[in-house]
Amino acid sequence: MTSITQHSSPVGLVKAFLACVKTKDAAYMRQVIHPKATACLIRENEPRFQTLNEAIDTLEKAEQELMEVSWDEVEHIDGQYATVWTKFSIHRDGVLHQLGSSSFSCWKGPSLGWIILTMSDIARQQTDPVPV
Repeated sequence: MTSITQHSSPVGLVKAFLACVKTKDAAYMRQVIHPKATACLIRENEPRFQTLNEAIDTLEKAEQELMEVSWDEVEHIDGQYATVWTKFSIHRDGVLHQLGSSSFSCWKGPSLGWIILTMSDIARQQTDPVPV
């Protein structure tokens, strides 16, 4: 299980959250999201909405070994609200499965530190070079 720490930056929070895809540490992921956090996953040109907890359930139940890599993170902070945008790749059993970009909305609560409110991403064709 990943150690729960208050992240000093939203981008640090997002990187720790995405690292949990590989370890399937759903408990940690759930501790750094708002209980009503949402996810919008755009697949095949169609937005699909669900709770972020439902998206975490899917990752937790995956039989394949998963790894998500992010890069080119951009962070914007306005007081207690922030957004993080990043490019990503997802690998299943060591094979590139998906490329895309994600956007996270984060909030800094008075006692919780930064947490994730929403996550949106779009998957695209596997034609771009991918750092691993």
